[in-house]
Amino acid sequence: MSISRRGLLIVIFCVSCFHFGKQVKDPLLIDDVSRTNIMLDVEAGQLDTIYFRLNKNANIKVQICNCEGFIVKTIYEGKTKKGQNMCVWDGYDDAGDKVAGGDYYLLINAFTKQEHALYDPYLLPWGDLVDAENFIIDRSNLHIYYMLHQPALVRIRAGVLKEGLLYRTIINWEPRLAGPNTEVWDGFDNSHIIDVNRKDDVEYSLQAYSLPANVIFVMNGNTKLKEYLIKRELPVSMGSYHHSLHVRSRCRDPQLVVSMPTSRITEDGMPLLSDNVILRVEIPERDLQFIENERFEYLFFLDEEYLFSEENAYSPFNYELAIAELPQGEHLLTVIVASSGDHASSGSLKFFVEKRRR
Repeated sequence: MSISRRGLLIVIFCVSCFHFGKQVKDPLLIDDVSRTNIMLDVEAGQLDTIYFRLNKNANIKVQICNCEGFIVKTIYEGKTKKGQNMCVWDGYDDAGDKVAGGDYYLLINAFTKQEHALYDPYLLPWGDLVDAENFIIDRSNLHIYYMLHQPALVRIRAGVLKEGLLYRTIINWEPRLAGPNTEVWDGFDNSHIIDVNRKDDVEYSLQAYSLPANVIFVMNGNTKLKEYLIKRELPVSMGSYHHSLHVRSRCRDPQLVVSMPTSRITEDGMPLLSDNVILRVEIPERDLQFIENERFEYLFFLDEEYLFSEENAYSPFNYELAIAELPQGEHLLTVIVASSGDHASSGSLKFFVEKRRR
């Protein structure tokens, strides 16, 4: 029997049981897994009630793991009767701390003396690219609307994308529910210099990939990421979108700092130039550690026109910017960092060229 990658989510179970050389006729089964609260607001004290059905008495262990496979909470362990069962999770880990916001998953193991059954949503197809419908950019109120047919991680970017000019990643692989979704943003680029919302040539792109079954989205959790000791190996979903196979904490866009070290500035704080200047591009150490494992390049745009690129990029990167051909007045420099792993970011800087003496 084949399972449609876009069909209804069903329970996968795994049975390995023999008795005196004969296979058990009624294998231990976990099914009808469901929850009452796909979106769990920890700050508000919400609870997620988890339901599942067993076809015979068994010992069970119900655990919650984070998106990287670390076990954060064992919410029940003990004997369980045949039929429907339930347990509750409050968004806290085994140490009594709030978990960080993000996506979490159920792991249910059931045992008898002879059998083992497993509910693991990662064994279902996941990581497929998901098409969003009714993708609408409302410039009047800085809202972005779209419809998803299943829970997914979503990325939305804005820029002159066909030219490689990225202004902003508005959301970067954030978990979103099935159904209508709305994003609100301030309309500016990463450096808060360019009013992207007012530009006529801006393109918006939305990409999304599906999440495993029975995902739990935690809201208003701990703002600090916590390390956990016990990690399970996550099954690889063959043919999945490559971002879904990235370690989540390292699948992010790097920050980019663009500067012109100079002692002369305008009243508005812009570098004031009358001669060539050294342009400095730098990726903070925290982001450089992971992006160095991918080949990355810089793309330079002057007044939003392509200037040049540096394919064998490194950080910090220094470049002498020639201004002899630039007219007097205000100019805009934008630098894009783009990696082979499809991680990208941008930084912009305004500067002023004053009339040069002859």
